[in-house]
Amino acid sequence: MAAAAGTGQGEDAGTLDAQARTYWREQALAWLRADLVWWGKFLETAMPEERARLLGALRTWQTTFTLAAVREPGGLSKLPAAERERWQRLWTAVAALQKLASPPK
Repeated sequence: MAAAAGTGQGEDAGTLDAQARTYWREQALAWLRADLVWWGKFLETAMPEERARLLGALRTWQTTFTLAAVREPGGLSKLPAAERERWQRLWTAVAALQKLASPPK
């Protein structure tokens, strides 16, 4: 996964310099944003039972180890401020979409 390479995880991540790691983090962010847009459009027409698929995908993003370094405070604190802010905006948008997709309580 691009985020893993960008945060020094994985077999070959140790061979990447700072510029390459930044590239892969930015690529991961772009792909996740694109997926989030797709999920948002999916939600517009999703039947209640289909929302579980969306919620499962977002839960995976929020719990997978490979995204922890760009999601959790400890990992985010190691990123440049502008990049950290972009990741934080993504996670805020993920939480908002998750809330929209969740069944009413």
